[in-house]
Amino acid sequence: MQILSVIKSEAPNGLLVWKHPAEDFNTLSTLIVNESQVALLYKNGQIADTFTAGRYVLNTQNIPFLRKLIEIPTNGVSTFSCQVYFVNMVEAMNIKWGLSSRVTYMEPTYGIPVELGARGAMSIAAADPRDLVVRLVGSEATLTVEGLVKYFRSLIVMKVKSHLSRTIKEQELNIFELDGQLDILAEELKERIAPDLKSYGFLLKMFTVEEVLLPEDNPAFLRVRRMLSERSTGLEEARNRAAQAQVAAEQSALTEFTLARGHAAALQVQGTSYREERQLDIAETMAANPGMNQFSGMAANMGMLSGAMAMGVSAAQSMSDAMSPLSNLGSFSPQPTATQPAAPAAESVVAPVEAAAPKTRVCQNCGATIAMGAKFCSECGSPQPKFCPNCGAEVSSTAKFCSDCGSRL
Repeated sequence: MQILSVIKSEAPNGLLVWKHPAEDFNTLSTLIVNESQVALLYKNGQIADTFTAGRYVLNTQNIPFLRKLIEIPTNGVSTFSCQVYFVNMVEAMNIKWGLSSRVTYMEPTYGIPVELGARGAMSIAAADPRDLVVRLVGSEATLTVEGLVKYFRSLIVMKVKSHLSRTIKEQELNIFELDGQLDILAEELKERIAPDLKSYGFLLKMFTVEEVLLPEDNPAFLRVRRMLSERSTGLEEARNRAAQAQVAAEQSALTEFTLARGHAAALQVQGTSYREERQLDIAETMAANPGMNQFSGMAANMGMLSGAMAMGVSAAQSMSDAMSPLSNLGSFSPQPTATQPAAPAAESVVAPVEAAAPKTRVCQNCGATIAMGAKFCSECGSPQPKFCPNCGAEVSSTAKFCSDCGSRL
């Protein structure tokens, strides 16, 4: 029987656990453990020692159980028999899983039974080599990824089946929108499965749900999904129409406001107020109406009389203003000259007619009629200049007396 002096892993790629074929070694044999590996020494069905990455010389100093095995020393060298298992600690990636049958789920909103399937992938790594070899390998010589999936398939299927519908219900996930919530579902399922794998010496590094299979052949499910799709489309179209109507209304209001301001500015440049323009429009309407012709002469005469009265009032006011400087001369009366006969005494003096102070005026921004003392326009809200209530002259907002007539403001 060949007695080896060097023990190292010669396992092909893809193996999680590999048992060295030799079982007889020298007490001075060299054990080589590569990175990401752990070596287990078995004796009589029990683990005698564990070695991590490094180079070791097997002797009685670093392997206590060898002291009991040395029976016939030969120059300090003896033989012993045991088994060596190399455990690969590298993470096994992209291990596929899937449900062999559907899970019945009662949709809570619409009360329809739905059968769901699921598939995905996971990655695992050895966490405790002792538990792994004792509970899964036993007397086997190797453990492959395929063999591991065979061991765990029923466990994973059972866990996913029992927790899939429960997780959807607890997390209040919408089965019609599960494609955007697969990460939540996967995280919950991982927390349920990880403890069971850990008890076998494996660490569940990653667990993903790639797809939840929906019952595409269920008429009730298809009817509800179509109804939800139509409702969502109708709501979106209604929102779009409302938004477009609001934008159109805002644009129309802005256009009307801009036109009104431009029209008011044009009237101000022309020296015409909004009220005067409306009066001209009324006059033109009356002139164009045949039924109003019989009143045309009366309206014209009234307009002429109004103009004459206004001229008389203006002349009287001018005469009063001209005579006011002579009031300080007392009872002085001019004497008649030889060439100028004395003027006969006037039998009566006609008092000058004072023009009534205007009560309204026109907004300088929009042309609307507002009260004389208004500080802001009641139509457009623009600030208004201050006018004297007696003579109508424009005065400063801080003035106490009118600079034209001297009236107290």
